[in-house]
Amino acid sequence: MTHAAAVLRRVLLPAFLMAVAFALGHQITYVVEYGSNAGSALARSGHDLDWTLAVASIALLTVVLAALAVRELRRLAGQANGLGAAASRGSSLVALVGDTVPLALAVLVVSLASFVVVENLEYAAAGLASPGLTLVLSAQHQQTLIVFELVSLAVAFVAALYRWRRDVLVELIELARRLRLHGRAPLGPRPIALILPASSNVRSRPPGRAPPLPA
Repeated sequence: MTHAAAVLRRVLLPAFLMAVAFALGHQITYVVEYGSNAGSALARSGHDLDWTLAVASIALLTVVLAALAVRELRRLAGQANGLGAAASRGSSLVALVGDTVPLALAVLVVSLASFVVVENLEYAAAGLASPGLTLVLSAQHQQTLIVFELVSLAVAFVAALYRWRRDVLVELIELARRLRLHGRAPLGPRPIALILPASSNVRSRPPGRAPPLPA
């Protein structure tokens, strides 16, 4: 992967995760707050067909990217098949947590801010008074922050888990390649050494020869 492609992925992936968290958190918030009346509440607050199409587009893109991610992991797993499990600092579970937490915080801040801005714009477009920050600070909407926290954590964990698993497989493949270049056998399960008991050494001697007498 080129440097430009790597930088592009670092920018596009977080932006996409924030869009997913925003759309998912928005819809779940309305469902939690209004229950079966969520649809009418969305329409009443100015969420028209454009909003429905935007959410549907994000959902479709999520499915496509998830399928591509699974395909990539299966491809790498096929290349790493039979290799031993190599543990390193970069591929440890600590790294998984270290990737999840800051990513979840970033997704939470941006998606929640987007929710507040978009909601105020939608209310204004519908001729309603803009609720401002009461969408996340008032007792009436106290579930909003909880929903976005859980959604952001879930989205960040899935993304970090994919990246962690991919890094583990890539590390194994690169390690096997370096070992082959140096003429060493690739990692893999070692043969089990057969250790016979001492008595079997006596029985396995040729007939007519006694074991040596102790000194």
